[in-house]
Amino acid sequence: MTTEKLSDSLSQRKPAGELVGDRGVAQLIRRHPSVTFLLLTFGITCIVWVPRAAGVPVGVVGQV
Repeated sequence: MTTEKLSDSLSQRKPAGELVGDRGVAQLIRRHPSVTFLLLTFGITCIVWVPRAAGVPVGVVGQV
């Protein structure tokens, strides 16, 4: 590969972490609904149960 072709291909690359298109996160969620569901349920569960297990008074959330 010549230097010109290499520099052209590198300049056309998107930054790391940027998905193709403006709606990258929405596309990712549509492509992987099961993973999205599991991550959301795990995250919500941790938000509710970790403070409870630590003995922190959680108020109304702890009554659920």
